[in-house]
Amino acid sequence: MDITLRNKNILIASTQNWYSPFLSKHYLAIELTKENHVYFVNPPRFIHKLNKPYKKFHDETNENLSVLTPQWLPKSHSFPLAKIVSLLIFKYTYRKIIKSINLIITFNPIYHVLSECFPGIPIIYYCVDYYPLPGIEKNILEKANIIIVSSRALLEKHSGVYPNTFYLPHGIDFPDNKPMVRETSSTNLKSPIIGFIGNICKRLDYRLIYKMITTYPDYSFVFAGPYAESLLGEGLDNSQLTMLKSFNNVSLTGEIPKDLIDSYIAEFDICIIPYDTDLENIKYCNPIKTLQYLRCGKPIVSTSFPEINIIKDLAYVAKSADEFIELINYALKNETESKRYARINFAKKQSWASRLSRLEVLVNEHI
Repeated sequence: MDITLRNKNILIASTQNWYSPFLSKHYLAIELTKENHVYFVNPPRFIHKLNKPYKKFHDETNENLSVLTPQWLPKSHSFPLAKIVSLLIFKYTYRKIIKSINLIITFNPIYHVLSECFPGIPIIYYCVDYYPLPGIEKNILEKANIIIVSSRALLEKHSGVYPNTFYLPHGIDFPDNKPMVRETSSTNLKSPIIGFIGNICKRLDYRLIYKMITTYPDYSFVFAGPYAESLLGEGLDNSQLTMLKSFNNVSLTGEIPKDLIDSYIAEFDICIIPYDTDLENIKYCNPIKTLQYLRCGKPIVSTSFPEINIIKDLAYVAKSADEFIELINYALKNETESKRYARINFAKKQSWASRLSRLEVLVNEHI
């Protein structure tokens, strides 16, 4: 079977909406659209919520990308009758849009049921995070022809039971293939600026953040990203939001357009990843923000988790809150051009094109 990733119709089932901040599934879709047609399937819109505002159910974003938002009955991933009805709705809604599918890549475990719409079509489960409902995830793990994981901890977790599991970390691309350089600051914030890009959610260590902000009252802290409730219930607690808003030296931007991510990072003196390492899911994470920071050549101070430790020669990794706070000052005082270029050069080798080439090899060897 010819499974080269060119001139194909590929369905990508996502855990995030196409219109949300871009993550690995969005960037993979963009890379695939260069030589394929991609049907990007948003998380389902449950029928009992259809009276609320929503995006249209089909959007031709460009000639090689169709964005679909299925209408589902609640619990279609687990109740047989609900599943049957939801699949019938899916087939009927998109019967004139989806002519054929050559490959399914699902980031979303609940979309294991889509395999029943396209019997015999190869399935890749692209696992980029710890999934809190193992019973649901087991369905897609058993159906998938290939399981791709984005962290070595996920590889260790799944490969013992599923030998068709392979490690493929996130990629990153440079706009116009040019490394990012620091821009003139467009803010009125006082330097140094300590910045975070991404979801402001329950994954962050707010005791550490409080201690960091109070230790450096003359520094500016920017948290650039959404803090609304997410699909997996990882939104920010009101008490945590109130705490952050109580400081005059803290700026919460809310969601920022993907095209402005690099301009925000360019204004940071230090980029931080203050994850709460007591949480089980942090062990399995590989945040794409790490590569976004490195692409801009910025010093990174992070709490310790397996994937960041792999590149600890390019990042400052703290094993305690006190060390994290000390490393912020150390990074500020010890920045050099050679360190900056080492980070940029590392990021340049992590292109999505290279990731897609590796994925194509795996597809041809194992499907």
